Amino acid sequence: MNRSHLKTISRLLALAGAALLAWAAISWFRGGKQVEVWKGKLAEQQTQLKATRTEASQLSLQYQAFMKSMSAVPDSVKLTSGKSMRETGRSYDASLRKLEMVERDLGLDISRSKRKLADAERTRKRAALPFAGAGAAAWLCALLAALAARGPRKAA
Repeated sequence: MNRSHLKTISRLLALAGAALLAWAAISWFRGGKQVEVWKGKLAEQQTQLKATRTEASQLSLQYQAFMKSMSAVPDSVKLTSGKSMRETGRSYDASLRKLEMVERDLGLDISRSKRKLADAERTRKRAALPFAGAGAAAWLCALLAALAARGPRKAA
């Protein structure tokens, strides 16, 4: 093959490789939007989970203090205001159960968000890697064509 043809083929392959790599970069960044959405949701859910755990911890401490203080209340007061004390105890218990349910739901949401994030990253790679591989292969072929166009070296 003529050396000028090989140089032209080498340049065309280099341009095609650059175009394919640019397309891979564009598809990578497009897939990044979905990844960022799921990362944001995951961070928000983890923040909510931490706040819920803190609130549950505080409420549990209050409930424990309430239960410990019951032994210090005289029997005469327990007889007159026993109903309100039981209602207070039930409200603490109900609040704790509600926070436990919220914590469980947030844990499930977090695991779902992690799966969706992994799916988005997989989709991102699946869309970009074929174009990147083709671009790299085109550049390799361009390099080989450019080396073939150079011809043999002259001995010194």
